[in-house]
Amino acid sequence: MDMDMDMDMVKQPKKLKAIACAIIAIGLGFTAATNAISNVFAKKNPPLAYQLGWKTGPALGEYAELRMKLGVMAKNPDKGVEPLALAALRKEAITPPALNVLALAAADRGEIERAYSLFAQSDLQSRRNVVAEVWLIEYLLKKDRVVDAIGKFDVAMRVSVEGQKALLPVLAMALREDKIFGQTKDVFRKKPVWLPALVETAIALPDTQPNVARAVVIAGGLAGQQDAGGLSQNLFTGLVTQKQYDVARQLYRTQVKGDQGALTSIGFTPSTISGSYAPIAWELKQNEKVQTEWELSRTGKTMLSVTAGNGANGPVARKLVFLKPGRYSLTIQAGKDDAYPMVPLDIALRCGHAQFPLMQMAVTKQGPARNEGDVLVPPDCNALIADIMVRGVAEGTTSRTYLNSIELKKL
Repeated sequence: MDMDMDMDMVKQPKKLKAIACAIIAIGLGFTAATNAISNVFAKKNPPLAYQLGWKTGPALGEYAELRMKLGVMAKNPDKGVEPLALAALRKEAITPPALNVLALAAADRGEIERAYSLFAQSDLQSRRNVVAEVWLIEYLLKKDRVVDAIGKFDVAMRVSVEGQKALLPVLAMALREDKIFGQTKDVFRKKPVWLPALVETAIALPDTQPNVARAVVIAGGLAGQQDAGGLSQNLFTGLVTQKQYDVARQLYRTQVKGDQGALTSIGFTPSTISGSYAPIAWELKQNEKVQTEWELSRTGKTMLSVTAGNGANGPVARKLVFLKPGRYSLTIQAGKDDAYPMVPLDIALRCGHAQFPLMQMAVTKQGPARNEGDVLVPPDCNALIADIMVRGVAEGTTSRTYLNSIELKKL
C-alpha cells in the first residue's frame, strides 16, 4: 500500500473529484464511476480517498487498515479504526482490509479464534492479502498444522512479491524447529521456485541456516540462475562459521558437480585451490605483512608461495578436510628463493570443534619433511582443520618460502 500523499492533489480535492468522476461517468454512469475511482484511490492513497469524501466499503477498509498500521508503528493504537472497519462492512459485506482490522483488534484482545475466523474470511477474498497470510501461517504453525501452513505459504509466495518479503523470515525462523522441518521435506523435493529467496533470507539469519541448507540438499541444490550471486557459497560460509561441518559437507556434495576430492585431501590440486567453497578449498589470507599466492613450479606443479616481512605472524592459509578416524602421516616439500631467507612456517591440524591441535609441525628448511610421530584422528572428529601459519619474521627483513606439496596419508 503506497502511503505517500501527492500534496498537489490534496490541495485541490474538489476539482480532482469533479474531473475524475466526469471522465469515468461517460462510460459507467455517475454512481458506478464514483465507486470505481474511489476504490482505485483507496488502494493507492487511502488518506486522499477519505479526504475526497469517497467512503465506499473498500475505501473505508483501506483507510482503517492504514490507520491501524500507523498506530502499531507509533506504538499508539488508534481506537477509531474498529468503527471505520465496521462502517466499511456495512457498505460492502466483503472488504478484506476491514476484516483484517477487526481480526487484529480481536487478536489484541486475546480473542484468537475470532481473529482466525475473521482472517480466514479475509484471506478467501484475496490471494494477495499479506496481513492475513502472515497471521494465518503463524497461527497454523503454532497449532502444529505444518502441512496447511506450508501449503498456504507456497501459494502466497507464487502470487505476491509483497507476500514474499513478509513471509520468508516467518518460514525461515519456523524451519529452525526440526519437528516443523521434518514435515516440509515433500515441499522441498518439488524444488519450489521461492527456494533461492529463502536461502537469501537465511544468510541474514544465521540460526536458520542449517535446516535451510538441508532443504537445498533435499531439493537437489541450486543451479544456474537460482544460484546467482553465489547464494550457496554464502550459505556454506555461514555454516562453517557456526561449525555446522556435517551440513556444510552435505551442501558441498550437492552443489559441486564433478571432482569432489577437496573433501578428503589437503594437497594442492585443481579442486583444493579453486577458491570455491573455501575452506574446503584452501582459503588464503592476506594482510599488509603477508602475501600468499599460487604459483607454478618449473615442472608445472602448483605450489604455495608465502612472502612475509616486518614481524609477520599468524595464519596464512586454512583448509577444512573430512577424514575417517585413524592414523595418518603428514609430509611436506618446502623450497626457498635464493634472494630471500625462508619464512618460518608452522603446520597445525586440529579437530573442528577443538581448541588445541592434534599436532603441529615446524617448517624451517627446504626439502622434504615428515611429521615426527603419527597424526591420530579420533572417532568424534567429524572435521579436521589444517592451518599454515607464519611463526615470527624478524623486524626489517623480508622472507619467502615455497610450499611445493603437502599430504596426509592414512597408515
